Amino acid sequence: MLAVALQKYIPEGVPEAAIIKVTPSGNYTEGGDTLNLVSGTWSDPNGKGIIGYPENPPGVNPVVESNVGFTGADEGAYAVVVPGATLATYKLQVFAPGGTELTGSPTAYPAGILTGYFLLKVYF
Repeated sequence: MLAVALQKYIPEGVPEAAIIKVTPSGNYTEGGDTLNLVSGTWSDPNGKGIIGYPENPPGVNPVVESNVGFTGADEGAYAVVVPGATLATYKLQVFAPGGTELTGSPTAYPAGILTGYFLLKVYF
């Protein structure tokens, strides 16, 4: 399971990109956990979602950096964003230090990954 939270817009005001924090918990599904980028599911305190104002969503899916670094005890872990057919069906494919995807379906996230989070940059 992935919890997603807006960290900041770049630049502030009329953003061209957003930094989002993705925190894993529970079990991982081989091939990638679902990463929901629908703005209504997690918006900032000002009511503006990650993909612009909720009442005016974009016509196309945003560009998300594909290789994602990790902050936590498992230094060297990383993730790859796999685009989905819709904003609600993106995937976050997680790799342990050394480059091996977590295996098993489902499998518990390793303790070292549960101590941290991934930061994504989403371009509008």
